[in-house]
Amino acid sequence: MPRVFKVLIIDSDNFFAAGLKLSIENYFAEVKMPVFIRETKHSYRMADLIFWAPHCPGAALPARLVGDRTYMSKLVIVMTQHREELTQYHVPFFLYRHQKPGVVYEIIDHALTEKFKSEIRVPENLLTNKLTERQRQILHYLSKGMQPGEIANLLNINCKTVSTHKRSAMGKLKLTKNTDLYKWLIKDTNTKSE
Repeated sequence: MPRVFKVLIIDSDNFFAAGLKLSIENYFAEVKMPVFIRETKHSYRMADLIFWAPHCPGAALPARLVGDRTYMSKLVIVMTQHREELTQYHVPFFLYRHQKPGVVYEIIDHALTEKFKSEIRVPENLLTNKLTERQRQILHYLSKGMQPGEIANLLNINCKTVSTHKRSAMGKLKLTKNTDLYKWLIKDTNTKSE
């Protein structure tokens, strides 16, 4: 079952929130990845990315959200204009209402990269074979059942580049056929889960 990316939007400007939601849905439709968007402020613990407009009545940032680096790294503060008092939070992203959807896409790209990076468990034999970081990334996504086209979209690279990295990694692992690679990936994943 494909992994679902969870987004939380807290904004009393319903028009802006609807546009933001549409931009997020369009992004995930393009990369063919399921997304679940919530608008309940208490669901921030489950979110992979949080868009929070602090000007909303009753939408003050929860103390736990502000105090925990795990949550802060997922936080995007939505603002109409620069507010000096909010810069104290060391939030990785500020989204201004006048910015184009491309900025939202860049934020999502970053969040996806960070999420998958934190989930990558690099097998010992990948490290000893001196694979590059990109080769390990490609093999990780292949082991999760992603197709080269999906990986290319996720990493914002050409599909042929994904294939080149895969072939180079196979050469370093002394694997000649795709079936050998997938057997190796399955064996390695099963070994790690035991």
